[in-house]
Amino acid sequence: MQPAVRYLKKDCLTFRRSSQSTSRRSWTKEQRTAYQAMHSFMVADAAEHQITAVNAADQIGKLRQILCGSVKDPETDDYVVLPHEPRLEVLKK
Repeated sequence: MQPAVRYLKKDCLTFRRSSQSTSRRSWTKEQRTAYQAMHSFMVADAAEHQITAVNAADQIGKLRQILCGSVKDPETDDYVVLPHEPRLEVLKK
């Protein structure tokens, strides 16, 4: 026999208040160039092909990688590092 454990819904659904902070930082020249190139590719791709959820998620992931400063090359699986000092300053605070 196993002991049974019972929890009340009111005991399980107490959440702490969340807090958010928004900080805008400028991009480096390399990030801006890579982001604009990827954005242009996405627009051209959308005009020519039907976009699937998987492809859209992959492309949005690439935009995030650019903003974070490290982009994975799908052909070689190597990471290309872009300068991302403004973002590092936000993380240091």
